[in-house]
Amino acid sequence: MNFLLEPQGEIETHLAKVHLKEGCLLLYDVSSTYLEGKACPLAKDGYNREKKRSKLQIVFRLLCNDKACPIPVEVFEGNTSYPKIFTNQIDKFSSIFGIKRLVWVGDRGMITQASIREDLKDKEGLD
Repeated sequence: MNFLLEPQGEIETHLAKVHLKEGCLLLYDVSSTYLEGKACPLAKDGYNREKKRSKLQIVFRLLCNDKACPIPVEVFEGNTSYPKIFTNQIDKFSSIFGIKRLVWVGDRGMITQASIREDLKDKEGLD
């Protein structure tokens, strides 16, 4: 799958142009998975929901449109917090794909009241 790393940005931009529009609904998910082995540079100790002690993990995020068509996918170090990923993605998503008005849907583990109150209060066009 390494051959997809170089054109990933172009692929995601094309998918966004085809499947997203101003004011669209975005379904957002962040998850983690543990790894067997130690070769992945993103694998880190983190909060493991599967209770796999002594296993390194990675965190990944996915955004889909209202028809569950995945647009961008990104992988993070295993010790990255879910709310931190969310607040960083808002600016990135609107600047890369050019969509300024979005409705984000996520659960309280990803979008916390604290992040809404502190990190998102000045974001224009965000519901």
